[in-house]
Amino acid sequence: MLTAEQVQLFERDGFVKGDVVLNDEEVEILRRELDLVLEGKTVKKPVLNRNLASVQ
Repeated sequence: MLTAEQVQLFERDGFVKGDVVLNDEEVEILRRELDLVLEGKTVKKPVLNRNLASVQ
């Protein structure tokens, strides 16, 4: 839930700054995993990809 102040900031600036979701170590792990996926060097490939932005 947004506070009244956050709503005012959104209305003024067009965005709300969020809290930290992942720590630096978690981000580094995800970066390494992403590099492996992009290089085709992992067997942990997604089994399903969906483009939720596309209109069918």
